[in-house]
Amino acid sequence: MAAIAHPKVEQFTAQTHTGDLNWVDLAQIDAGDFVNDGVYLILASAHVGGSDFNDTFTFRLLHGATTFPGSDMVLEPWGQATDLRSYFYMTKFTQPATAELVKLQFAVLNDTANTAYADTIQIYTIRLDADLTENTDFFYNEDDDTGGVTALTTSFVEFANVVFTPGTADEDWLVIGSCSWDVNSTDTNTLAHIRKGTNPAAPDDDAPQISLEGEDTAERKVKGFHRVFPALPASSVEFAVDMRDDSATVVDDHVRSAVFAIRLDAFEDHAQFWNEAPVALSTDPGTEIGNLDPTPTTTGDWLLLGFAAQDAQ
Repeated sequence: MAAIAHPKVEQFTAQTHTGDLNWVDLAQIDAGDFVNDGVYLILASAHVGGSDFNDTFTFRLLHGATTFPGSDMVLEPWGQATDLRSYFYMTKFTQPATAELVKLQFAVLNDTANTAYADTIQIYTIRLDADLTENTDFFYNEDDDTGGVTALTTSFVEFANVVFTPGTADEDWLVIGSCSWDVNSTDTNTLAHIRKGTNPAAPDDDAPQISLEGEDTAERKVKGFHRVFPALPASSVEFAVDMRDDSATVVDDHVRSAVFAIRLDAFEDHAQFWNEAPVALSTDPGTEIGNLDPTPTTTGDWLLLGFAAQDAQ
């Protein structure tokens, strides 16, 4: 099988902007790299930050001149000004009859003397409708509350979810989750995870999971997570993005979430590593917490996805 079309852009040189409050382009895939009416998985990620702990900085993903719903992250830095935070956004997008560009932008929100930072900027896309079949090789669902946010509770609540029965037993599936939420309290932790199973209160599996506290009530978090679930049986399975808060005093708001599952055995090669056992970290040069050593059948591009969660001590 010929390689599946996968327009991409990578910017590994640190980007900064100061002097005004205008939106500035970070990385772009041109419209000509896409097919009219084509269906694409889009993954956008970056390390982002700003120069002032008392200001906010914003980052967003666009198609043409339109912001993808829930992709507009607002961040107040903490720690060192150069300590960057993760941005991750995932969606399934159908190009219009005249294909549009896809790009990431950033801006300073309040003080023109401050500087917005971004590094390790990546937009990866995979065309889904030419060689793969929706609701057979891949499944997608999105819960878009941008028109009216949903308050979280102290119990996990299901948002985006997919339910399907794999056509073939013992195949590996990659599941990607993405979520955005508004911060309403700097004393509340919001938790989000990929759930396997039908009951948010009693999941079969609830990893990976993130837990984050906001720094400012003007913030909007845009985060994601992913893992491979190996050797799924040919029986009904549900994957969902669940979210909750750890305090009922002031709760944060769900803005948008999405979940995507794709059959990895549809590709010529794939490899995966997953470990939930704690690993003690060391100082420079750091600690290896996982590795892969695949042998490609054919020379070509590989999409490499990594995720790690660290407990704050």
